[in-house]
Amino acid sequence: MEEIDLNFNSVTLTILKQSFQLYEYKKSHSCSEYRILLELRGWVKGSAKERRAIRVAKALYNHFSYCPQALGSIEPKVLYSLAQSRYEAVIDALSEYPVNKINQDLVLKLMRDARKQGKRESKKLPSLDRRSQVYLQEITNITSFSIEEVLKNAISEYHSKILVEKEIKETKEISIFQY
Repeated sequence: MEEIDLNFNSVTLTILKQSFQLYEYKKSHSCSEYRILLELRGWVKGSAKERRAIRVAKALYNHFSYCPQALGSIEPKVLYSLAQSRYEAVIDALSEYPVNKINQDLVLKLMRDARKQGKRESKKLPSLDRRSQVYLQEITNITSFSIEEVLKNAISEYHSKILVEKEIKETKEISIFQY
């Protein structure tokens, strides 16, 4: 009877290797060939298992395809969470660490920090409507300023405009009352 290895390291590495291989195959082969590969694995295109594997690969491939062992000490559940788009900054930060320094505690700490940062940012600014978001994105693309810089400049300009209008209004009121 074969012994089952429940070590996170081997399970996580298996998930990463399968995800990376599937992602590479999907990028380099036709859709029909990709479907055949999935069928050989006993998977179905569009299934939760396939979508999860592709999401993990898309999130981690560019940073860790050369060395999936770096993430070997992370639980699979945490690995799947890490693949969410809101943790892109965490993945970028992890890629800066030496391979032997990445562990479960570090990843969880970075994920906590990212969630706290996200909460702080969401409290700072109200949400923008879709049209304003498009305008803001266009301005950042044209000027190559960050969103924060664009908003800071816009607020400063608006504040200056309001002050000038207020001053003009007060000046008109004073001149009206003088006669």
